[in-house]
Amino acid sequence: MVLVLVVHSLEAVSATVPICMIALKEAVDRRALPEDLKIRQVVPTGGLRCVSLWDVTDKDALQAWMEENLGPDVKHEILDVAEDFTYGLAAELQRIRTAEKIAAQSRKTAGTVAEKTKATFRAAGHKLEELDTKWKVSENTTAAFQTAKETGAAVFTRIGSSVTQTKEKALENPKVAATANTIGTGLQTGWKRIGVGFESARGQVSRLLGGGHNLRRTASSGDAPTMPRPDHEGLDGAAAESKSPAKGDSSAPAKDALPGGKEGKGDGVNGPQPAVDDGAVFSLGDEGDDVTPRTNPPATS
Repeated sequence: MVLVLVVHSLEAVSATVPICMIALKEAVDRRALPEDLKIRQVVPTGGLRCVSLWDVTDKDALQAWMEENLGPDVKHEILDVAEDFTYGLAAELQRIRTAEKIAAQSRKTAGTVAEKTKATFRAAGHKLEELDTKWKVSENTTAAFQTAKETGAAVFTRIGSSVTQTKEKALENPKVAATANTIGTGLQTGWKRIGVGFESARGQVSRLLGGGHNLRRTASSGDAPTMPRPDHEGLDGAAAESKSPAKGDSSAPAKDALPGGKEGKGDGVNGPQPAVDDGAVFSLGDEGDDVTPRTNPPATS
């Protein structure tokens, strides 16, 4: 390569940095230069002259590239550099050129290794093809796989047919068929009972949690009571009324007294229970009604 200095001459100053120098710097940053054109320095100025330093193998190739990429309003003059008499460039040029040589050698070595590797794989492939052709490895493997596939399918088909036949033959026996049917019916019945049990339990919980409503309905409404009423409940109501005489009524009966002067007896739960006269029958009315004794008519002789 030859070290050359290029003088870029402008027709007029159009900017602080000439457009041709900006384009050249961008081409360097993008690494868009040809492989045989190595730029070393770019020195723009604010006047009509700018310079750049190159290592090239062909000056005409450099001239053609600059005319094509740096614009029409600039002229390029290429001058050879007396490198041995330069000052301040030798060390930098040596460093850059050495780095480029090492990189080029590395690329060449990598390319050689890649080519050798490809050649080795190609030779191995040809050898394997020859062995396969000679011993028919691929053909035998394919045939063995197909045979195994067909055999497996046939085996599974026979197993399925055997199981089906065994099941059908077993169900021909009336006892076996009846047992199987009973088991199936029992399972269905069991699941139904479980469902009914859950529904009943849910209803009971709903009734227990629904406090505040009347658990008993009047007989006159025609509805059945939701909870049985103890036999002594109506009598307790009558006894409670007899215990509380009206205000100012001196003729009210005494505590726990019934007609005839008989006193009630306690049942140990709800207080004294009124004694029932031998000749009286009590009629239990609706909820909240009084207990009204009535006397049996005398027996006729």
